Amino acid sequence: MLEMSGHEVDEASDGEEGLENHRNNRADLIITDIRMPIKDGIETIRELRLEDTDVKVMAMAGHGEHAFTDAGDLGFDRAFEKPFKLREVVKSVNELLGLDP
Repeated sequence: MLEMSGHEVDEASDGEEGLENHRNNRADLIITDIRMPIKDGIETIRELRLEDTDVKVMAMAGHGEHAFTDAGDLGFDRAFEKPFKLREVVKSVNELLGLDP
């Protein structure tokens, strides 16, 4: 849906791969799940913020998880609880990037 909305998307299977991708090709915005293998979203956001304070970050967690309470001070810009509506994610991406809806 993001690609259909004109965004370039680079995927990663875990936080470590996502950070490496960002180091090699800086993203304007990163969407991360809180629960991931190898390096979870909380660790990923912490490490990302040490390296890049300007990148926009959106976090998502499963319904009923208390991850956002733990991650709230990490500096993500938006949070979504699963299940979420894809159009809401696209709208938030556009807002965070300063693009017209």
